[in-house]
Amino acid sequence: MFMDEVEQTTAFWLWSKYASKYRQENDGLEYYFQTFLISVFHSSLLSVRKLNDFFTDGKSRSGDIKASRYGFKYMTSPLDSSAQKKLNKYLAHMTIEGENLRLQGWAVHDYARPIYLRSFEFCQHLESNFLDPKMDKEILTKVASIRRGLSSHIKRVGTANTETKAINVCPSKPNN
Repeated sequence: MFMDEVEQTTAFWLWSKYASKYRQENDGLEYYFQTFLISVFHSSLLSVRKLNDFFTDGKSRSGDIKASRYGFKYMTSPLDSSAQKKLNKYLAHMTIEGENLRLQGWAVHDYARPIYLRSFEFCQHLESNFLDPKMDKEILTKVASIRRGLSSHIKRVGTANTETKAINVCPSKPNN
């Protein structure tokens, strides 16, 4: 489940990188491309939000899975409080504030980067402190693969000081 969520955070980047070139070629499909863009954007942000909760001690409900369950000690939120508030207002509720956020540019890397970094640390923890090399060989192979993928994602999104381009996922409303 953890690994699926990590991979889902890249969906928006993948869509933007690979589908955007077809967008210019198919002007008649612009509305549909925009619909898919927003859907992929939402799913990526939702995965960021879920992973932030996974790595954060605090309020949880019965059945919630937290990284601490696997002996992970670094359980402060990877996202700062303003980023958490923006995610919650935009994703979790239909609010006026959420609609206003929808029309703003989003520097998606600013949300993904801290999640990728914490996920990388978690994978390292699983490999060195939690999983047994003899008993959990198959899982260790998957975790190592995810860690390598995270390493490339971290390089792609840059450092904390790298200026990231804000993406406006809703530049205009469709003409009906």
